[in-house]
Amino acid sequence: MGTELVNAINNLIESRLVKLMEKQKPRIERGLVDIEKALGRIETRLTRVTGTRKPGRKPGRKPGRKKTRRGRKPKAKTVCSVRGCNKPARSRGLCSAHYMAALRAEKAGGKPGRKKTRRGRKPKAKTVCSVKGCTKPARSRGLCSAHYMAALRRGDFKKK
Repeated sequence: MGTELVNAINNLIESRLVKLMEKQKPRIERGLVDIEKALGRIETRLTRVTGTRKPGRKPGRKPGRKKTRRGRKPKAKTVCSVRGCNKPARSRGLCSAHYMAALRAEKAGGKPGRKKTRRGRKPKAKTVCSVKGCTKPARSRGLCSAHYMAALRRGDFKKK
């Protein structure tokens, strides 16, 4: 009687599993189709990256289109305007080394008529937070960032 009971339970479980698989079969098939599509997209991306082509496709450009170069047109080759320098000019008639040196000189003293950038300004003297016992540097309105945010939350500052 024990083996009959085990066989009956096995048959019941097997029949339930078969019914469950039949119900889930469309979902599984849809999932497989989605996976195949994704693999196809990955394959096309990889063929673009690696330069390999699919069989049946001819490499090259489309017929009837002229081959044109995109981007900037090449400038006439010029030489740096500094005496004794024979490097090619990059910007303002200077090679990259002399151009960077000119930028540094501009930031230090600056040419008249040019606005100084924020980086070119001298740093202000560091002040300490005005709250007693706080030694953090002041950021805004004489307060450190923590005390300034606390004052904003409290509403200490009036809106104009």
